[in-house]
Amino acid sequence: MTTVPSVSLREITPANRAAVEALATTEEQAEYVTGVAESLVEAAETPDACPWYRAVYLADQPVGFVMISDGIKVANPGYLGPYFLWRLLIDRRYQSRGIGSTALALVVEHVRTRKDARVLLTSVGRGPASPIAFYLRQGFRATGEVHQGELVLELDLHQDGATVRPSSLTSTSLVSRSGTRPGRQTFVTRRTPVAVNDDPDGGVASANPGPFVVSYPCAVCDGRGDIDGRACPSCRGTGVRRFFHGTKAELNAGDLIEPGHAPNFGDLDRQTTYVYFTGTLDAATWGAELALGEGRGRIYQVEPAGAIEDDPNLTDKKFPGNPTKSYRSREALRVVGEVVDWQGHSPEELKAMKDGVARARRQGVEPID
Repeated sequence: MTTVPSVSLREITPANRAAVEALATTEEQAEYVTGVAESLVEAAETPDACPWYRAVYLADQPVGFVMISDGIKVANPGYLGPYFLWRLLIDRRYQSRGIGSTALALVVEHVRTRKDARVLLTSVGRGPASPIAFYLRQGFRATGEVHQGELVLELDLHQDGATVRPSSLTSTSLVSRSGTRPGRQTFVTRRTPVAVNDDPDGGVASANPGPFVVSYPCAVCDGRGDIDGRACPSCRGTGVRRFFHGTKAELNAGDLIEPGHAPNFGDLDRQTTYVYFTGTLDAATWGAELALGEGRGRIYQVEPAGAIEDDPNLTDKKFPGNPTKSYRSREALRVVGEVVDWQGHSPEELKAMKDGVARARRQGVEPID
């Protein structure tokens, strides 16, 4: 985070309250950030949310306002916490100077003094003047959850530089963006899976919704892959929130899938120089069904460790662009969890696909690897 040495957080008193309440964002930003006066009223009306608030000062001039939930103790579905960044407002006259980043760094420093603090949460709305990009630059990460219509972000408090932590997913259900309900599909890790509510943010339309349906669109950019014309930093411009890899290997959460193995297609005596993965469950299902080796097919949710690129074997070669959301990387994929109870393709579809693979091998067709 960029810091400005002359920025500080000070208590709001009768002497400075009027000046702090007069601070305001731009008209466009006002849709996303509640004003100071209303925030103070909200704090007074919800003491069980443990509000902690301060004025942001530049030298001796009040220029902003911050408010957090400082260790919520009650169970209330309307609250996120226990540590939640409730408000961060910098007056329109003092923006783009690094003051917001510095104020946030001071808040993080405060929360880190709490022994039970692990992450700092916040939530943001989506739209042209949304502060999403600001929070992502500070190291926040989209959790994939939606709370009261806003995207939930989290910042790992245990690592310097506002770096983020891997997903702690143990299990979830997937639902379609249109609201239809597929069969339950659970992500399991080494921990005991627990039942949770359906993902409110959308999911897959069916066990195999087809090659052009992204199973989990990025919640930050709504699956578009860009924010204000720039590649979305949360999904690396892919529009995908969760990636999958189909195989016959039995793996555990935390294991790495690396290049250098025997391929499933083309010359079987060579070694792969890439690992392949996808943003659609359908493509991962094909990977699990067509993988060589013994045992049943498996599908894992994975996180790429390094740079990724479109899979040229599908992109523009078979489908213009990359509608199948197929990718590859020269670096490892980390296994997050396994997808269980997924539905395979019909025997007729599988036979037709295997016949096509065998025909390509006889003709000497080699994948681009």
